[in-house]
Amino acid sequence: MYSKYFCVKWINSGVNEFIPGVHTSVCILQLWCCIFIAVYNSNISIMKKLTLVSTFFILAGFIFGQAIQLDIPVDESEMFISTDDSKSDFKKAPYLIFEGINSQMRVIWQLDETASCQISWGVDSTCSLGNAVCEEYGDDHQYGYTISGLTPGTKYFYKVIYDDAVLAASFRTAPPEDASDLKFFVFGDTRSGVVYHEINSGATIDDYTADPEFQTISLFTGDHVTYGAVESNWQNSFFSPNTLNIPITNGHIFNVAGIG
Repeated sequence: MYSKYFCVKWINSGVNEFIPGVHTSVCILQLWCCIFIAVYNSNISIMKKLTLVSTFFILAGFIFGQAIQLDIPVDESEMFISTDDSKSDFKKAPYLIFEGINSQMRVIWQLDETASCQISWGVDSTCSLGNAVCEEYGDDHQYGYTISGLTPGTKYFYKVIYDDAVLAASFRTAPPEDASDLKFFVFGDTRSGVVYHEINSGATIDDYTADPEFQTISLFTGDHVTYGAVESNWQNSFFSPNTLNIPITNGHIFNVAGIG
C-alpha cells in the first residue's frame, strides 16, 4: 500500500467531444500531472509541495490556457438568482484568503456603505469559539478579519453579520506540515464566462458535499477575469451577487493562484 497519495478534481463543464487544440492541452496536462506526482511523493513538507505544485499549474495555465475555447449551450435563465435591493446586500460576499499560515484564515467582504460588522467562528455551526467586531478599512468599504490560533487541517464554521444579514459558511485550514495526503480541486480560466463559472462552482459544491475531504483548496490555473487591473471585471465576473454557486465556493474554499 502506498504511504502517500493525492486526489484531484479537475473541474470542467462536462463536454467530452473532440475540439481542435484540446489534444495538445491534454498531453500537456498529462506531463504536468507526472511532474505533480514526482513532487508530491518527494521527501519535502506538504506545504512546500503545495507551493511547487501550484507554481506548476499556474505556469501551465498561463502558457496553455488559451488553447481551449468552448461554446456550451446552456439555459442562462436558470443560472442566476435575483436579490432584493436592501441594506443587507453585500457587494462582495465573504471570501477566503490563505496567507501561507496553516493555523489561520483571513475572511474578506465588501459593502456599499460604511457600517459595523461582526464575525464569529467555531468548530460547529454555533460559531462559539470566538467573535470580533470589524470596521471598514481603505476607501472602498472593505472589511476583513484574520482568524488565528486554529488547528491545521481542521474544518471551522464562521458567520458574518451585517445589519439584518447573517452569512454562514465554513472552511478547512491548510494541512499540517507532516500531512501525507490531501484532496483538492484544480480550476481556472473563468474570465468573463460567468455562466460556465456558475456551472463549475455548482459541480464543486456537489463534490465536496459528497466527500467533505475535498473542502480544502483550489489550485487556480490563472485568468480569474479578463482584465485583472479593472475592478469592474472582478465585481461583475468573480463576485457577482446575482449568482448562487460562485459566492458559496468563494466562501468555502480558498484559491492558491497567480495573478490573472
